[in-house]
Amino acid sequence: MNAVPSTLSYYPARKRRTKARLLFRSCAAHCAAFTQETTPEIAAARLFGNDAGLKSYLSIQRAAVDPAVTSLPDWAGSLAAETWAEFLTLLQPVSVYAQLAAIGTRFDFDSVGKVSFPGRDSSPALAGDFVGENAPIPVKKAGLRAVSLPPRKMAVLSALSSEMSRSTGGRLEKYIRDLMIEDTARVLDTRLLDDVAADAVRPAGLLNNATLTPSAGTLPGDVIKDLKAALAPVLASGGGRRLVWIMNPIQAMSLVLQTDAGGRFVWPDIERGFMLGSVIISPNVPDGTLILVDAAEFATVADVAPQFDVSDAGTIHMEDTAPESLNDGTFADPVISLFQQDALAIRMIQQINWAMRRPGMVSGVTGIQW
Repeated sequence: MNAVPSTLSYYPARKRRTKARLLFRSCAAHCAAFTQETTPEIAAARLFGNDAGLKSYLSIQRAAVDPAVTSLPDWAGSLAAETWAEFLTLLQPVSVYAQLAAIGTRFDFDSVGKVSFPGRDSSPALAGDFVGENAPIPVKKAGLRAVSLPPRKMAVLSALSSEMSRSTGGRLEKYIRDLMIEDTARVLDTRLLDDVAADAVRPAGLLNNATLTPSAGTLPGDVIKDLKAALAPVLASGGGRRLVWIMNPIQAMSLVLQTDAGGRFVWPDIERGFMLGSVIISPNVPDGTLILVDAAEFATVADVAPQFDVSDAGTIHMEDTAPESLNDGTFADPVISLFQQDALAIRMIQQINWAMRRPGMVSGVTGIQW
């Protein structure tokens, strides 16, 4: 007698809906609420039906901007943290920052003004050693440091016609999703991978004060020299626990196709066994640059939930690089009146920061031609 087949054979497993969708649906609900002159909760119900998770997420965003609220229920805090974590997961295929954040240490600001991460110097060392019977045990101490990460505001403002907001309806969620993933990844990585020092506005780029070595050449032996040149300063500074090599797809392709004198591929799969540590490949890495990071010392912190605001009043300077203030007597150009042009402006603000907990944990090779 044949066994009765499991019902799982007939009914495929229901696909899990990621919490990251709440971020995009929240933005769409805020836009729709403004054009419909209602609350984001009501607009969300009209667009997406009875989405209990979205209702909870909208309540988190509303509470987060109320200065009288200093804490959130455990379930709400967990939902917000999971939503941001899954957004970083969506960024990972294209973002160096998201992949490093997943490997390194990550916290959220929550109700705390700033977050401090413990770090350490390479010396002195708090290490035990063998001692003789009845001999005194040496007393040692560790050199510790605290890396404080205050909030740094990442923000964007964009305008759209009220007709577009009304006509797109729920489809606005997909547009926001695609654009936010692509553009956020590019901006985060540009700042992360430059050599600019930290200031009151932004975090430091990883290459700030990093040891950078000119490439030795294009032959397989030269590539090995480049790898050793990148590795040496990190090891000399006491790093090496969680090495991550970061490169552009052009360098990755060149390595995969590189052959030795016998025509054999030297590194057929750089993501599996290419070299000590893991590999991040992203088009956001400058072509010709190889970066090595000890991700065990990479720390990042962010808001549990980005804040969205929508307005149809006021004047904004339509400048994407260096916008000017409109209330200091200057004449910014070009400007638009949201009220006069029946347009909406949507603003997203996300507090985020990062730092290396120890110096010397980043190095690289420049001028690569392989």
